[in-house]
Amino acid sequence: MTEKILYEKKGAVGLIVLNNPPANGYYKEVLEYLGALIDQASNDTEIKVVLIKSASEKFFCGGADIKIFSANTTEQNKEMVVAARAVCRKINDSAKIVIAQIAGHALGGGLELAMACDLRFAAEGSYLFGLPEIKLGLMPGNGGTVRLVNLV
Repeated sequence: MTEKILYEKKGAVGLIVLNNPPANGYYKEVLEYLGALIDQASNDTEIKVVLIKSASEKFFCGGADIKIFSANTTEQNKEMVVAARAVCRKINDSAKIVIAQIAGHALGGGLELAMACDLRFAAEGSYLFGLPEIKLGLMPGNGGTVRLVNLV
């Protein structure tokens, strides 16, 4: 799992780098590892800021890995949604300042992940922010509708 999400401590910054090409899609185990890294940074008294960014030039995070999501059972997908909500809650509840550094598409759960952060900084570029699941008649599963309204 450590190759899918990288962690480095740089002084007072805990740097979390999403590194799961092509779209930094997530699944339950990736989310659990991300949650553990958020906990680690949140519990480190030397860390003041947690920065979440992407190793990809095209995607910040595309949300759930559709191939895995499609292959999962309904129960497995429920477990993934629970894990995604837990990560967003950990980000939201962290006493540290959590920043999303966005320089690529932030879609679905990826946008919800960014919206859970205290701050979002987006680089100039031609990429999308969105909740495409609504086109399928699905509600964003990680608090996206509430967070989006509150942020706007």
